[in-house]
Amino acid sequence: MEEMTAKKEIFYVRKRPAKYPLTQHQKDLIQASKECGVSKGMKRDELVRAMKECVPEKYKEVRERRENGEKSD
Repeated sequence: MEEMTAKKEIFYVRKRPAKYPLTQHQKDLIQASKECGVSKGMKRDELVRAMKECVPEKYKEVRERRENGEKSD
């Protein structure tokens, strides 16, 4: 004799996580990445090259501009 179990459908409703403000370091890194052309859909080798060669130099420039009070784009 087979036992029958009731199957219940469960539906969860959750709130999305809160959007926390970016730190100044994160803002500077995002700006440097944009200036280096880093974007979604890049090929991996292009991304690795940009992150190693371009982003560190641009990050230093962005940080220096911010510390000197210049506006960044």
